[in-house]
Amino acid sequence: MVYNNDMDTKKIDFTDVIITNIAAVNTIFKKAGDRHNRQDRPNPALSMKFDGASKYYCNGKEYVSDQNHFVFIGKETNYSYFCEKEGKCIMLEFNGFSDAYNGEIISVEIPNTVSQELTKLFTMLENLWLLKERNYIIKCRSIFYKILDKVMSAKSPEYTPSKYMHVIQPAIDHMNFHIDDTDISNEYLAAICGVSTVYFRKLFFKIFGISPMKHLKDLRIEKAKELLIGDVSGMAQVAEMTGFSSIYAFSKVFKAETGIPPSKYSELEFKKHKS
Repeated sequence: MVYNNDMDTKKIDFTDVIITNIAAVNTIFKKAGDRHNRQDRPNPALSMKFDGASKYYCNGKEYVSDQNHFVFIGKETNYSYFCEKEGKCIMLEFNGFSDAYNGEIISVEIPNTVSQELTKLFTMLENLWLLKERNYIIKCRSIFYKILDKVMSAKSPEYTPSKYMHVIQPAIDHMNFHIDDTDISNEYLAAICGVSTVYFRKLFFKIFGISPMKHLKDLRIEKAKELLIGDVSGMAQVAEMTGFSSIYAFSKVFKAETGIPPSKYSELEFKKHKS
């Protein structure tokens, strides 16, 4: 049975993957019928097919590798490989702190638009690696994270074709950059997008799966969490910087969303980082 991790999309999360060193960037050509076995892989790797098709076999499961499947191979993984159709791929070997997906293979199905973007990124990375010009390591690391971001964005519920996203982008930008604005409303956001309020709310929900105001509330709570562990001068300032009309309103919403009052959150975070 072919096993693609798309059926487990919520578990695909590369957030904790931290790269400390790029070990190699290799272009690999395979002919149909080529196969090999690998035991206890020393480094995790990213792989992107430019053409052709292959299968990985790991832990009794079968994983697709082609132009529409990005592959992540964890450290210490035992697997076999079989090339079904001749082609090439670029494989990035790296070292990092994270043990994410050790002993596993992740095959993520991606749409054609994302495949094209990843192909460009892998090509840029390969060129930087081969030329080894000034600051190439930093640039390679930057592209590495862009690759993971593209894959995760494509598989998240928030991913949507740009033909829809550009309509509400002004509202997204306003919420991100004016989170302290207490007067943000559906009507105002719809107006800066140049659409009706009804259409704005419908399109926003289609893209994000939540209402605009719920999205704004989530942004404010996440920002409040950051401020609560920073150098702000008190709850009043946190409330003001996150668009709440009063400390009472802020505390009420924060507790409803997190289960604990903001003062308790600060205390718990301080203890966590101190231990």
